[in-house]
Amino acid sequence: MNKLNLAGSAEASGPYVAPVAWENLANNVKGTGAGTNAWNAMDIPLQANRTNIVVVTATTISWAAAFGGNTTFNDTLAVVCWPLRATLALQASRATLNWIGGGPPYRVQRAIDLTSGDWMDVLTTAVPPVTLTLERRAEFYRIVGQ
Repeated sequence: MNKLNLAGSAEASGPYVAPVAWENLANNVKGTGAGTNAWNAMDIPLQANRTNIVVVTATTISWAAAFGGNTTFNDTLAVVCWPLRATLALQASRATLNWIGGGPPYRVQRAIDLTSGDWMDVLTTAVPPVTLTLERRAEFYRIVGQ
């Protein structure tokens, strides 16, 4: 599951800002950030294959009866969460592995036998496209992202 980490600052002309609340409208998940004027929200779950609209709302005291004693202000962030899509192009004893989507950091792994489930890291901080040297008759590759 892809997750989002956010950090920011919220300031009002009144005193401190109460803890910042967030909501992901794509999956109806809500939470509260850590901190007040300087805040962060970690591990916000994202819905795959769609645009996630994350609304962050801060609250402060306004001392205005018309506002019920509080003032809120917010901002909206659109986060696109797409699955990883890969291509592998063979060129003699080499192959070019390319991909889009997913979430970095990426690792490229290789196995020579899918029944054993023995995947070995080829690159631990991969950036597409990657050129691979083919060593065996049968090799299997996968990309592991966050």
